Amino acid sequence: MIPVHRFTMSELQIPDENSSEQSKGRRMSKTFTTRRKSLFKALNFQTQVNHGGRRLTRAVLDLPEEKEKPKVRMENTYKMKPDEDKQFSSNRVQTTVSDVLEEYLEDVKYDPITCSRLVCDISQDIKSRVKDLNFIRYKIVVNVIIGQCSEQGLEVASRCVWDSKTDTYTTVTYKNRSLFAIALIHGLFLE
Repeated sequence: MIPVHRFTMSELQIPDENSSEQSKGRRMSKTFTTRRKSLFKALNFQTQVNHGGRRLTRAVLDLPEEKEKPKVRMENTYKMKPDEDKQFSSNRVQTTVSDVLEEYLEDVKYDPITCSRLVCDISQDIKSRVKDLNFIRYKIVVNVIIGQCSEQGLEVASRCVWDSKTDTYTTVTYKNRSLFAIALIHGLFLE
């Protein structure tokens, strides 16, 4: 429950207009000694308590908690460019992602609840399959959007700060009778 502060006139202290202080020839404004606290902090705390500190999408979808991986510390290689045979290949990623989208969405009709679960599952599966393509020293970022086909227009845009020589992205779209899906996969080289 969110704490709500209610004030009575006796709790508020308003300086008398005749006794207000003057500062450098200007009259100071009226101030209250008691101030209502922000409700956003209470809402944020309540969300963390109710959902165990996980992101809201995972908590709402009742996904299993991710196990914390041990941190691996690696030495610097001082490579500023990827190896020629290990560069991010948009064509290989595009065929892999289109296979994943067809596998998941072939006979699915649009439903907001099932599609919200599918977005998380599809993005995790795409990320793992792209990592299996063995692009060494690339960070893979996956965004998946699923919407209902109802003769509407949609524009999707993304902005990134990156090195145009080594970093790239791939976009894959899928459409059936009731829904559309857009997958954006970014491959960012880690120097």
